[in-house]
Amino acid sequence: ADALFAWASELKALVGHVVPETWIEAPAGHYWTPETGLKRFYEPRWLADSSFKPWEANAEPSQDEVVAGLDAAVRKRMMADVEYGFFLSGGVDSCIVSSLLVPHWRRQMGDDRPIPAFTVGMENSPDMMAARAMADALGGPRRVDHRERVFTADEALGLIEKIVFHMETYEAELIRSAIPNWLLAERAAADVKMVLTGEGADELFAGYLYFADAPDADAVQGELRRIYSKLGQINLLRTDRMTMAHGLEARVPFLDTFFSATAMAVDPQKKTVDRAAVTANTE
Repeated sequence: ADALFAWASELKALVGHVVPETWIEAPAGHYWTPETGLKRFYEPRWLADSSFKPWEANAEPSQDEVVAGLDAAVRKRMMADVEYGFFLSGGVDSCIVSSLLVPHWRRQMGDDRPIPAFTVGMENSPDMMAARAMADALGGPRRVDHRERVFTADEALGLIEKIVFHMETYEAELIRSAIPNWLLAERAAADVKMVLTGEGADELFAGYLYFADAPDADAVQGELRRIYSKLGQINLLRTDRMTMAHGLEARVPFLDTFFSATAMAVDPQKKTVDRAAVTANTE
């Protein structure tokens, strides 16, 4: 008999319809045909070749080129025929995206309407306070229509079953981080159909705290390559599932393929934490 192949964006879509002998997760950057099976269509050299060091091949971008590359990625994702806004977490990543986005928005709209910005958090939490400060820095209500979703601990705990259903995972850290994403997407979807987010910056610029333990720059680059390749199973999976559960599209300028190549061509020594300097500054 001919083999049966079934595809779905979520496992739950297959329940009750087919019982395949083998389940696989289609990896990012691949396509499939019956003749070839899974074939990779996107594998840049910086990701495929661990020995490739573009910063040593006179290919390191300047600071201006990095900024211009991200600016281009933001502008590319402003193409839309629906109402849109952005997620403003108060973190560095979303603040950078918003600082590039807002001036372009004004020119695109051709009028004085403020761009919608969405923030989620517990009342007076550090992230909420930082987002409010950034909204003010971007021009305040005249330029940014800042809309908040405040939640309580009990409300978050009550969402766990729903989050597991949509995420299809019991991984505790993913569930924890998905809860505010769910509430944020729910709030944004009430007003817009698309948002820009700061997702992906940590995987390009070594933004996680544990990078302080990296023994050298080569280790930083190796770990960045590893976690970038896992984005589709972790952070991007969370972002996609939580937004699309509410019919909301999330766009990620940092993960533009051209900008990713630009960022990964930066000498990782510049992304390495100087632990001695950090220690000195905290003493």
